[in-house]
Amino acid sequence: MKFKDDEDFRRNALYPCVRVKTAKAGGSGQVIHSSEENGTFVITCHHVVEDSIVVKEEWSNTLQCNVKKDVFAPVDIEFFNYSYHDRAIGSEQVRAKIICYDKNEDVSLLKLEDINRIRPACTLYPCFGLNDESIDEGIDYGSGVITVGAALGSAPVMTVGHLCGFGRMIDQREYWLSTAPSIFGNSGGATFLVDNYKLVGMPARISVTMAGFSADAITHMGYIVPITRITQFLKDSMMDFLFDDSVTFKQCEKKIREKREKMELSMMVEAMKGSKG
Repeated sequence: MKFKDDEDFRRNALYPCVRVKTAKAGGSGQVIHSSEENGTFVITCHHVVEDSIVVKEEWSNTLQCNVKKDVFAPVDIEFFNYSYHDRAIGSEQVRAKIICYDKNEDVSLLKLEDINRIRPACTLYPCFGLNDESIDEGIDYGSGVITVGAALGSAPVMTVGHLCGFGRMIDQREYWLSTAPSIFGNSGGATFLVDNYKLVGMPARISVTMAGFSADAITHMGYIVPITRITQFLKDSMMDFLFDDSVTFKQCEKKIREKREKMELSMMVEAMKGSKG
């Protein structure tokens, strides 16, 4: 499989790849947006950063009742440094915070605390969520793909293959099947179409087979979270600006703030009803 443009590959697939590290786990991530105005956002699998999320019940003076609250530990993002354009010679670590997550969808969105530097970012395949039927027009069985990720905690590793399955249901969620070899540490990385280096999925699971008392990984049968679920997650999280150019980050922040205020008001009303009872 031949690349049409090495510079295009490096800019859109290699450089946006990062290593994601928590206190107990690690995996891959991909920069999907970076600008001076909005900052830098990284997408990864939820299970990569799961140990950095704790749900605690705390007393709210405003609501006068106990409420559940997410408590996030910091996440470290490692960016790789290159010589001769594509030879990894080291890395630099930047702290990030978890913005939103969905355990069932196995997707999390992070934002770098380093707001003064623009990073290379990949391009998401055009899609507006689970109900976007137009995705079927450009992604087919046999489409050539490239997977990039920090396999086994290494610097970015690139593998090539094809999409070879759609509608594979795991825990009531759809996954796509890719033959681009993937292994532990690739979770949260990216799978791109070889034709245009647009992100069509995120490696999340690999097939295993039991051999005696051990499990062997079938690296050429990797399950990816499809772009349809990724954009739906962003839409549900009211971060539409990350895939829809007609929406701004400020508009998303306003929607998030209004939703939070509405939820707090609803909880306050329920708490007052309970106290009267």
